[in-house]
Amino acid sequence: MNHLFLTSGLFTVYDSSWNAAGCFGVAFKSIYVNPNPVIDSITADVPFRCTPSDTVHFTSVVTDSFPTSVIWHFGEPLLGSLDTAYSDSVHIYNNSGQYAPSIKVTDAIGCVSNAVFSNFININPPFAAIKVTVDSGCVPLIVGYSDSVSQNGHPVSIIVDSVKYGDGSPTDTGINITGSHTYDSIGRFMMYHYYHLPGVLGGCSYADSLQVSAGDTPLVANKMHAVSPYPDSTCPQTLVRFY
Repeated sequence: MNHLFLTSGLFTVYDSSWNAAGCFGVAFKSIYVNPNPVIDSITADVPFRCTPSDTVHFTSVVTDSFPTSVIWHFGEPLLGSLDTAYSDSVHIYNNSGQYAPSIKVTDAIGCVSNAVFSNFININPPFAAIKVTVDSGCVPLIVGYSDSVSQNGHPVSIIVDSVKYGDGSPTDTGINITGSHTYDSIGRFMMYHYYHLPGVLGGCSYADSLQVSAGDTPLVANKMHAVSPYPDSTCPQTLVRFY
């Protein structure tokens, strides 16, 4: 007799039979089904990076007092698994992309649990955009600006190294980057932002640009004249000429 236990717990199995003489007998056996190890979570020190060839440190949280084997697979199809026997592991990703690491935990009596963490590691350059209050208008044109940078859909912090406004004014760096610039000259100018990611994200440097158009203020005469029967009034259905 075979039986597949799907849950853990203490179970008592009974078997009864009759013999040819009509005698009845019962046999029983208690068996404890151990729970599989529970993989609560895995963490990576920095799951988002801008360049490959960076080392990622993994840690898993497993609910089991005596795991005897922790096998990591880091989501790269051409690479094998790493049997660490511990919850911690280290891996170097040599190519950009998204990776789904997995972990297999075996305890002292052979119970096994597996878990896959989809798109857990993302190694790609960030997406950046310069946000401005206005990108066109009449001089003097005051343009407020900020940077929005995300990596794989997640906002990331950056360090802005310098801002070049393209109108001949000095390039701002450090504390001189105020988030606002006034264009006093007429023309089309390219604003450039140069920034880099923190070291823990790879430290990569990038640049982004935006065109700003500053135009002249239209000249308007100080006084307008009207030709009508009276200087400042008229009647309905009367044609009035302005100049």
